[in-house]
Amino acid sequence: MREFHVGQTLAISPITFYAIGFVIGPMCTSALSEEFGRQYIYKISLFLHMVFTIVGGAAQNFRTIAVARGVCGIVGSPCVTVFSGLLNDLWRMPEDKLGGTLFAMYGIMGAIATEIGPIAGEAIVSDRDWRWTFWLTAMLVGACFLAMVTVPETYRLEIRRKMLKLPRSSIWHCLGPAFARPFHMLMVEPIILPTAAIVTMG
Repeated sequence: MREFHVGQTLAISPITFYAIGFVIGPMCTSALSEEFGRQYIYKISLFLHMVFTIVGGAAQNFRTIAVARGVCGIVGSPCVTVFSGLLNDLWRMPEDKLGGTLFAMYGIMGAIATEIGPIAGEAIVSDRDWRWTFWLTAMLVGACFLAMVTVPETYRLEIRRKMLKLPRSSIWHCLGPAFARPFHMLMVEPIILPTAAIVTMG
């Protein structure tokens, strides 16, 4: 607010844009990962998330940081959704105890992160400045990207498609069901509508 001379509503809007990106991103990339494989999605996603986090940290005006956060949400969200699919590829749940443990840790960390993030962010801003929240995030995402670079494809259908050299569907053919599927699940899955309502009201 002090640096860019904006009000409180505008100052918190990049957080909103980031959250909206987490809604838009998985709608596209979850379906694309089933058609083009998981590794391309999460590797590209991690790299772009790092790039736009650096752009946000280096922003010299408010418009840049707002756009960078929105794009970060869109390109970063596939890491969350596709990674759960990667775990499911490697371990059969619930028979595999290790896979079940990893899934539980994955879910718990997603909840804990929302509590730890603001506390850590406040400490970083107090000790350094707000830009260091971006630099630290970029470092962590960069480390994740380097760790995942050598991970091969895990999606069985994609491995089979490559081995047999089967044809792929077009991107536009994948995106149609991707946007329709969430609304279909919202209507027909008994657990999803109440859960979505609770999350929305919360």
